[in-house]
Amino acid sequence: IDEFLKTHKGVVSDFKWIDDFAAARQVSFDQCPTRWKMFLDTDDELVKPEIVRPLLVQVEAKNPQVEAFFIKYDYDHLEELQTLRLVKWRDGWSWKDAIHERLEFGPYRLPDEAFGKVSEFYVRHKRKTPEEKVAAIRRNARIAERDYAKTDDPKYRARLARTIAMEFKMDGKAAETIPLQEELYKFYKTYPEGRQAAADASK
Repeated sequence: IDEFLKTHKGVVSDFKWIDDFAAARQVSFDQCPTRWKMFLDTDDELVKPEIVRPLLVQVEAKNPQVEAFFIKYDYDHLEELQTLRLVKWRDGWSWKDAIHERLEFGPYRLPDEAFGKVSEFYVRHKRKTPEEKVAAIRRNARIAERDYAKTDDPKYRARLARTIAMEFKMDGKAAETIPLQEELYKFYKTYPEGRQAAADASK
């Protein structure tokens, strides 16, 4: 961290891990004083970062109605993923869900013209080692199992089901993943994750 701060502006903030990714995101965003805010994980790489600032200057001058961007996420999928990563921060934005966390605006819905997509830069996921992948699945499944039992949000529950299924699959419990995969597919048929769930269940 000390080496990083020699060449980058930033704030290092301690956060006691409480098995809640949304809480961690919120703390990090609270430390950031800028008008536009964006997140990257430690296993993410921002491709063409020099383009971000000029693009936002142009957007504010020509398209001030845009308040958030979906950005291409290269995650070794056959299909292109788009993730909401870059927002013009103001009262109303907040982080939700302990895992598969998401940015949400309330109390009213932002109009469609407030959301844009960019292709000039994108985020690339760095491959994990087999050991790192197993550790991440175990950690995520622990959080998912906790929230799966208590949430009353069917879409969040479906996303949690996918995470639990990943651990079952890793442990050779293929049959036990089927109802979980079906739960995900029910709510996310048109998403890459939903189509993958259907393929895994049929296998």
